[in-house]
Amino acid sequence: MLQLASNNAEHHIAARGNDAREVIGVGFRLPDPRQRLPYLATRKANPVFQFAEALWYLAGRRDLEMIGHYAPSMRSSSPDGITLGGSAYGYTLFNPADGDTASPFDRVLELLRTETDSKRGYLPVFSASELAVSDNPDMACLTVLVTHSNIQNPAVEPVDSNIAAESLRTLYEHAERYRTVLYWRPIVPGLNDSDSDIARARELSLHAHATVFTGLFFRDEIAAYYEAHGLTMPYEETARRKIMPETAEQRILDAFERDDSWGALFRKTSCGVAYAQEEADYNGHYGIRELCDICPPEQVAKCRAAWLKPDLANVIREARGLGATGPIEVNDRAIVVEGLDEPPRYYLQHGFGFQCHDQAKPHHHRRHGRAPIGWKAENGNTGT
Repeated sequence: MLQLASNNAEHHIAARGNDAREVIGVGFRLPDPRQRLPYLATRKANPVFQFAEALWYLAGRRDLEMIGHYAPSMRSSSPDGITLGGSAYGYTLFNPADGDTASPFDRVLELLRTETDSKRGYLPVFSASELAVSDNPDMACLTVLVTHSNIQNPAVEPVDSNIAAESLRTLYEHAERYRTVLYWRPIVPGLNDSDSDIARARELSLHAHATVFTGLFFRDEIAAYYEAHGLTMPYEETARRKIMPETAEQRILDAFERDDSWGALFRKTSCGVAYAQEEADYNGHYGIRELCDICPPEQVAKCRAAWLKPDLANVIREARGLGATGPIEVNDRAIVVEGLDEPPRYYLQHGFGFQCHDQAKPHHHRRHGRAPIGWKAENGNTGT
């Protein structure tokens, strides 16, 4: 990788005055997910600073007084010579936001204690106010996912979707050190899947580096909310996975195929994020080929080049170390294990860059990661 960047650089840049060489869209695979640290004898590491930086983050600080002692060069990133902004991730994570009494970190911890499978835990490290300063020397470098539903019923969606739409447009206009992804969700038949809703999503897709669409996590808690507020139930039953009926997906795909003015569209979040960052998907979704039929050809080629079926012996060693029980399989689509919850499965998935599924909760063809509601079952029937 170093030789490639040194000898065959595609771009020569000077980010914040530092000369650098870039090669865009390069992927590589480490067969052992625990061997992730590069050891470069010619590059001096400062382990004292690394420990100090970690403690600075964990303490929720943003002052220069402490971190500037270990890294004097960080002073040039401070607009006032006293504090830091975008790089002070810990300050954003571990301090209450304006008007709140608990930090985002504490809020997410409490959520996960009561809803262990929740995907609603959000830990922000980026503030929209960073965009208000045109010469901001310390903007967070990341991908910004902007959730937009266009649901008009305030009892279901109390936040005006125009706020998200305007935020997306502003973020995209100023995107230099970050990328924007339109997260079009949750799509619920009868609430926000009309022709005008789809047309609005198409227009917004032109203000994002990628667009991801998906359905509703209709859990028991949401069903209880609907019932308590006298709302019409969108589905007759709840599900542990997102509900995205086949007909709803097909209406979106038909609109996408009819109109070539759409931005890049994806079914899976990591696919959209990887495309926006010009990288191969880190979740190994290329193994689930039916997900790739709407992806840009150049992205499919990039994912194909990076996708590598892992060695079974390495998978078994890692999975057993995490507590997997029963047989362990590596097929052409995914690693299949038993006895592991989502976090250790994600560890394997991200480490090997290959899908990792639970034997007890199989992913079926064409509805990967979706609930069976609204899809034809094995016997030809359709879920409610």
